[in-house]
Amino acid sequence: MEVVRGQIVQSRRGRDVTKAYVAIGREGTGANERLLLCDGERRTLAAPKRKNRLHLNPTGTLLPEEALETDLKIKMALKAYHKQTGQDQQGG
Repeated sequence: MEVVRGQIVQSRRGRDVTKAYVAIGREGTGANERLLLCDGERRTLAAPKRKNRLHLNPTGTLLPEEALETDLKIKMALKAYHKQTGQDQQGG
């Protein structure tokens, strides 16, 4: 499944397993492709996490573009997502 900007994804591998992020972009091509992820707290828009797309589990939730404007808006959107799904906010 193709991941698009604004889509919420969950980590499947690494220390941050089960942690939710918002995809804000991509870098590289082919086997070297990495998604740029933001959670609004530790991983901000200024310093996004780079993660292999094969290590992510995309969700069906897509945030509107205005929710991606600031770290605070991303943080609040992810908090609402966790509340809606009843999942723990912390990863690994």
